[in-house]
Amino acid sequence: MDPEYGNCYTFNFNDSVELKNSRAGPMYGLRLLLNVNQSGYMPTTEAAGVRLVVHEQDQEPFPDTFGYSAPTGFVSSFGLKTKVLHRLDAPWGLCSDTFRPEGYIYQEHYSPEGCYRNCFQHMIIKECHCGDPRFPLPNDTMKPCDARDPEQRMCLTEKTSALGGFHHLQQDCHCVQPCTENVFETAYSAAAWPALNFNIGSDCPAVFDITNDTTACAEYYRLNTAYIEIYYEQLNFETLKETAGYTKNYCEVPTNRS
Repeated sequence: MDPEYGNCYTFNFNDSVELKNSRAGPMYGLRLLLNVNQSGYMPTTEAAGVRLVVHEQDQEPFPDTFGYSAPTGFVSSFGLKTKVLHRLDAPWGLCSDTFRPEGYIYQEHYSPEGCYRNCFQHMIIKECHCGDPRFPLPNDTMKPCDARDPEQRMCLTEKTSALGGFHHLQQDCHCVQPCTENVFETAYSAAAWPALNFNIGSDCPAVFDITNDTTACAEYYRLNTAYIEIYYEQLNFETLKETAGYTKNYCEVPTNRS
């Protein structure tokens, strides 16, 4: 459950099952036709479509920060390239592959974004003695702030405003980058879907209340469905490695004294 987008679904989550791809291009990737059913949207919802994140299996996804939007009425193609980042540790940089803050609220692998949200949640718990309901809690003894409790609700509102929110956290949090990180570079392109003369069919699959009306069926798909393509543009990867620009060596110069 995501605090901004609600229910989310993960493809290829089980790391014990290998799903391999031996060829590049949209014909050999993942294709999805997603029905968002706009009639169920609340009046406060500004945009129609889906939000997706491409991430490692052991990483917590954050669609509000790292996600991509795919609108209804379009084929949205996402071409992926893999990059491997190698950062330098001290004394040249500050990174760690073993760092994990105490009481980390996410079960998945550590990430800097998760660290900042973890820092925000612990500040809320310290001041309000309850947690922000949008985020996990560090343990089972903690409870989320109850909106029906005026004191807890006021504390959460005031503290969130004072901190600047978790997106604009104004307090110092000790969060470091991982020394080795796999990232996905994404290229996006789109085309209108369905086309004007495309015949989906008179039965209108997945829409039970539309029969023998191809025009109404096409309009429903145009307003309520998003066609997604996710594929590798290349099956190789690029490595970016930090190296020291220069080093300092100190030595003692002997002197002759008479």
